[in-house]
Amino acid sequence: MTYKETGLCNIAFCYSPIGNVLKVKKYYEQTMPNKKLKLYGEKRKANT
Repeated sequence: MTYKETGLCNIAFCYSPIGNVLKVKKYYEQTMPNKKLKLYGEKRKANT
């Protein structure tokens, strides 16, 4: 894992306790650009 990937994972991890699901997904997807993530609570947050 590169320093950039580590930093992106840390940013995503920090957004998770406050419930910002869309930013969590954004930063985790930047570490794994070939994967699409389906995160718990994503649908609920996106509709509000």
